[in-house]
Amino acid sequence: MNTRMFFSGLLLLLAGVVSACSGGPGGSGAAEEDGSQRPGASGPENEADHLVVGDSAEQLVAALEQAMGSIGDREHPGPAEAQDLLKLMPDHAGGLDLVRIDSRRLDIGPGIADVRAKYGGDPLEISLSFTDVAALAPIVQNMTSWIGNEIDRESSGGFERTRTFQSRSADLPAFESYSYTTDHAECSLMVWVADRFLVSVNASGEAVEVNDCKEVLESVPFRKLERLAHALAAES
Repeated sequence: MNTRMFFSGLLLLLAGVVSACSGGPGGSGAAEEDGSQRPGASGPENEADHLVVGDSAEQLVAALEQAMGSIGDREHPGPAEAQDLLKLMPDHAGGLDLVRIDSRRLDIGPGIADVRAKYGGDPLEISLSFTDVAALAPIVQNMTSWIGNEIDRESSGGFERTRTFQSRSADLPAFESYSYTTDHAECSLMVWVADRFLVSVNASGEAVEVNDCKEVLESVPFRKLERLAHALAAES
């Protein structure tokens, strides 16, 4: 994978890397489970909840490690504490109840923190994740121009596009996609927050509607995520 492709796909792939490396099928086992939290939690996941686009988890981890080396040997800020991210996960999202929540750490550089929650149940289940990539912030900055570009692709089977998500305090770059067939649909929304947090919403199944991921995203406390980012930056 060349550097340009890695930069351009980083935000789309990262949620899948963290999930797939955390013990799911084909995962590398590079992540350390912090344990499940809050009602409905019952231990580590046995399957990847997030969409993995393109290469395998092992190839993506290798690309991340190579990119970490390319930004030099200087000290990098570590990720947020899992407990701080867990507190920001809503108990209800998009009218759905929280059924499971857990956290993990991916050991690349100073580490990547990931907290995931599931909402709903049969027939609709939606996953929400907060991923702290503070150590990779310099790399992500290299793809800011990609974030700023407009993507708007649509076909008879769905769409993918960049958009601006408006929180109370900032306009945040986001990527949205939706695909469907006669008996299956998928929605995905990813938002880049304060140059370190990737917020990702994903759902797939027969009952998924185009606005389901948007409604869950509306429940995310973006201002608190931004405040946490500022507090962590002041400590580093």
